Amino acid sequence: MLRTHTRFVLTVCTAVAAAIVTSTARAVDINVPGDHPTIQAAIAAASAGDRILVQPNTYTTPAGGLVIDKSNLQLLSTAGSATTIIENNTAGMPVITIAAPGVVVGDVGAGFHIRQLQAASDAIVVQANQVKFGVPTTIQHNRISGNNSGEGIYVDSYIESGLFVVQNNTFNRNGGAYSFTTGVYFDSADHPSANVGFVSTFDSNVDVLNNTLTDMDTYGVYFDYHCYKSNININNNTMTGVTGYSGVYFNYGLDVFSTANINGNTITDFGDYSIYLYDITSHCVANVNNNTITGVTNTGIELDYIYYQSTVTINNNTVTGNGSADYGIYPYDVEYASMCTVSGNTVSGFDNTGIYFEYNYNGSTGVITNNTVSSSTQMDYGIFIDTEYGSNSTITGNTVSGFDYAGIDEYYPYAGCTVNISNNTLTADNGGGDYGIYVEDPDYGNTVTVNNNTATNFDYAGIYFGQTYDNTHITCNNNMLTALPAGADYGIYLDDLYEYSTATFDMNTASGFDYCGIYNDDCYYTSNITITNNTLTGISSGADYGIYIYETSEGSDGTVNNNTCTNFDYAGIYYEYPSYEAGVAWINGNTLTALSTGADYGIYSYEVYTGQATYDGNTITNPDYAGIYLEYVDYGGSATISNNTITMNNSGGDYGIYNYQVYEAGTSLNVTGNTVTNYGNMGGGEAGFWQDDYTQYGSRLNVSNNTFMAHANGSEYGIYSDDGIFDGSKGFFMNNVVEGYTNTGLGVYYTYDGSETTITGNILTPLANMGDYGIAVWDGAQYGSRINISNNTINSFTDTGVYYYYSYDGSHVAVNYNTINGDPNTGGYFGIYGGDGPEYGSTFEAIGNSIGGILGDLANDSAGIYTYYTYSGCQTTICDNYIRGRTGEPGNYMAGVYFYYPPEYGSTATVCNNDIAGFWDAAVFLYDDFLSGSSFHITNNKLDGGRFGIWTNGYDWTDGTDGSITGNTISNFSEVGIDANAIWGSIIDIANNRIQGNGSVAGVDIQDLVDGAAEVTIRNNCITGVDTGVEVEDIMDTAFVNVNGNDFNGVATTGIVNVMGLAANAIDGTGNFFGAVPTKATGEVDISGELASPPDNDGDGVIDCDDACPDTASGDDVDADGCSCIQLNPTGDADGDGVLDCNDNCPNVANADQADSDGDGVGDACTVAPPGPPPCGLLPCGPGAMMAMPFALLGILVMGRRRRVR
Repeated sequence: MLRTHTRFVLTVCTAVAAAIVTSTARAVDINVPGDHPTIQAAIAAASAGDRILVQPNTYTTPAGGLVIDKSNLQLLSTAGSATTIIENNTAGMPVITIAAPGVVVGDVGAGFHIRQLQAASDAIVVQANQVKFGVPTTIQHNRISGNNSGEGIYVDSYIESGLFVVQNNTFNRNGGAYSFTTGVYFDSADHPSANVGFVSTFDSNVDVLNNTLTDMDTYGVYFDYHCYKSNININNNTMTGVTGYSGVYFNYGLDVFSTANINGNTITDFGDYSIYLYDITSHCVANVNNNTITGVTNTGIELDYIYYQSTVTINNNTVTGNGSADYGIYPYDVEYASMCTVSGNTVSGFDNTGIYFEYNYNGSTGVITNNTVSSSTQMDYGIFIDTEYGSNSTITGNTVSGFDYAGIDEYYPYAGCTVNISNNTLTADNGGGDYGIYVEDPDYGNTVTVNNNTATNFDYAGIYFGQTYDNTHITCNNNMLTALPAGADYGIYLDDLYEYSTATFDMNTASGFDYCGIYNDDCYYTSNITITNNTLTGISSGADYGIYIYETSEGSDGTVNNNTCTNFDYAGIYYEYPSYEAGVAWINGNTLTALSTGADYGIYSYEVYTGQATYDGNTITNPDYAGIYLEYVDYGGSATISNNTITMNNSGGDYGIYNYQVYEAGTSLNVTGNTVTNYGNMGGGEAGFWQDDYTQYGSRLNVSNNTFMAHANGSEYGIYSDDGIFDGSKGFFMNNVVEGYTNTGLGVYYTYDGSETTITGNILTPLANMGDYGIAVWDGAQYGSRINISNNTINSFTDTGVYYYYSYDGSHVAVNYNTINGDPNTGGYFGIYGGDGPEYGSTFEAIGNSIGGILGDLANDSAGIYTYYTYSGCQTTICDNYIRGRTGEPGNYMAGVYFYYPPEYGSTATVCNNDIAGFWDAAVFLYDDFLSGSSFHITNNKLDGGRFGIWTNGYDWTDGTDGSITGNTISNFSEVGIDANAIWGSIIDIANNRIQGNGSVAGVDIQDLVDGAAEVTIRNNCITGVDTGVEVEDIMDTAFVNVNGNDFNGVATTGIVNVMGLAANAIDGTGNFFGAVPTKATGEVDISGELASPPDNDGDGVIDCDDACPDTASGDDVDADGCSCIQLNPTGDADGDGVLDCNDNCPNVANADQADSDGDGVGDACTVAPPGPPPCGLLPCGPGAMMAMPFALLGILVMGRRRRVR
């Protein structure tokens, strides 16, 4: 296009030069009235190229008007337009008609006052077919006045291949309401060339420059149809309308490589369209720059239909409406790879839109930059644009104020567009505007960037995005959004995001909203939303949400990280479905501070469904219902709540972390590493972690490594799962620290139907004097389930340290290696309490626990370990526990180990290696009968204090029970060491016990019948400090009692008593040692074979009653207590060489080979070698070295002398 324009100019210049040479050669000046009395006569007499010089006067045109029909004629005044007047007073006639090419009317100081006195008549008519390239047709430096007249200058058809100049003229009114309908009017006609149609110019140049047009009725400059391959310059004119429609109006604008420059004009009171171009198409250029436009009632600048690689600039204009005008600048339709730039304009006083860019279509580019748009009458939009079909829009650096709907409205980015809205400053009207930035519905492959904008005084949303879908990508970063002081609904709003789309919101600051800081309605179909590093501050009275996302689903991802949300009163982050149908969500590192009066939730999520959600590293302050609320994790979903810091409101709160349910195979919820404080004080039902329903159908719940510290007034629970673990699921509660509960530290209701619950490593401390339960599994383990409660520390319980109800139907409960201490002031009732189990092939074990602070209560039972049933093929193991009661407190039934129903129906109970002391009634209490082929074994326990060491409370061992009480140390009881009632058809072995009373009644007392072929063996026991060693009430039928190998030396009165037994049922009391017992036996007792000395069954030289290790292997060396090295240190290997210290010949230096070269029993590794011979040098060494010493010294002296001589 540049080359075409250059050729065009060169052609014009050449033609002009030739014409000047020609005309100079023959030009003649003709004077009026000197040569001819009238101007028309002078024209008639003139030749082409002549000048007509008109003296000052008023010249009235002939009836048909003044007709200039000589080419290149110059019509000039000699005194200028003030005194040289050409006027028409004939209706319907123009003042002047230019009917020849190259005509010049006026010049500097040589213009005319061309006065049209008639209404509806034109001042100057230009016959367009006479405007040629040779010499421009020029109208300049004239005053052209009208009286409600037609056109100031009227070009009657299209100009083809011509130059037409209108410059430095003044158009004004000489009467009437207005001067002219139009200042300069370019009419059109149908061009004969194919595919051209109607045009106003064809391959021409038109300049309308530096004119002043005043009191126009309709148009300043008007083009009726296309300017085709033409250059139009309308520059530096001043136009004023009366009821003006348009200052510059192109009815059909530019076509095919045309250019229009409309620059530097001052246009006033052309209300409808100050500058209007209707159609700019096919590689055209329109520049509308540096104009000053005022008094607009509709549109200041409008350019419509910018098509086919055309370019428009609308720059640095000042456009001022009347307050109710619609549009300041209005590019209507930019399409087909065209470009429109609107930059540096100042637009004010419009009611609808400052800059309205309605369509940017089909690969085009729209640039709206550095404009200032303002309104004092609440305009709807500051800037409005619609970008579609692969187009690009850039809206940057604009300052917009006074709008009441949107500062910037990007109406509908559609189909592969790029939109950049950045660095704008948008201030809504003082009464508020709906949106700072509004992006309607970006969809089908768009890229939208909204960065670094400042929006204030909005009352609905600072930035709004409508439905965003089908591979559209939004970036919204670093915006500063301040709502109306009375509040706004949203800081940033995003409607649905779906179908492979993305949205990123980073580093935004939004404040003053009263509903939500950043809102997304939905994210689905493999889309991603990222909300990071934003600062969101609700209105001072509180906003509902900091961040709201309805869902990320169907393969979509959501990232909500490192945001700061303040002053919310419902939820800091509300994420209803964070991962629905394989979606993934991250909610990490956020700082959420609720209103000081509290909020329902820090983070709220309804359901993680088949997808994954992570809540990590968040800091949450002031919620009063739940810090993190996650209702469902289900159908293979996975959720992790980790490393969060949650501080509930000063007045407390219901839940630190809440989950309703985890269910369906493959589902998991991990709650780890969180710190939750200040929950509770709500009147009950509170917890640091609360699961309202269950973990079910092969799911997994993990609550581990958390710290839960309740409100100063306490919380009912620390960790609570209301329905527990179901249907093959697993629950893990590990290494938590829980403080300040009033009811239960860690509670799980069910472990059911092949499920597993693991509770390990927790430290549980209640509110002082108020914690009922440390750990409670209220309904225990059922139907093949397992519970493992181990290595926990339970402090200050007032009721029960560890409570479970069932171990039922093939289930297993293990309570091992816990430290369990009752309240230091009031004590607690039960260290471990098994409410109804084990039953039906189940097991229960309590191993390695340390239990203390068990109280005595005359109204209630209490025990270190309590189990209700061991029933129907079950097994109970209670071993290696350290159990302490509160010494001296009497109880109803107070025992270290308490079996309400001892083993029944083929069950087995083992009580071994426990250390029990301080219980009022018994160390081991067996409340009811042993039944039906059960087994009971009490071995190697240390039982101290109480009325009884082992007490059956008048109940029997019956129906084939197999029982053993062996290896126990039973001491300081006040009544009986081992108390049994009737023994029916059972086999009982009481052996190797140390029974050490303290002025007590009896060592072993069988208080009722031994009958039904029962077999009772009481052997190898050491019984001291009691009145009676062994007492048996009665023996009947084929039953027998053998009392053998016992040491009764410390018994005060009688060794063996058979109270009612007949001779046929005598006690076999042979082989005992009675020592100094006053009465060895009473009743039917055979005491033959009495031992002469105390028994030493392991033969280690220490009698059994003094032997701390009664089962020493033969030949082992023992200490004074009868213990060998291997018994005292059975696993020690200090040097780690695989040889036990007791067998290692060098125990502190690794020597797996145990080499001992000298056979002294000390390994070579521990033997220090003697010093060897000195090294050989100058002095003799080896054998005879000392004998050779003098000779060696003499040789040295001789050698010394020889050196001195030489």
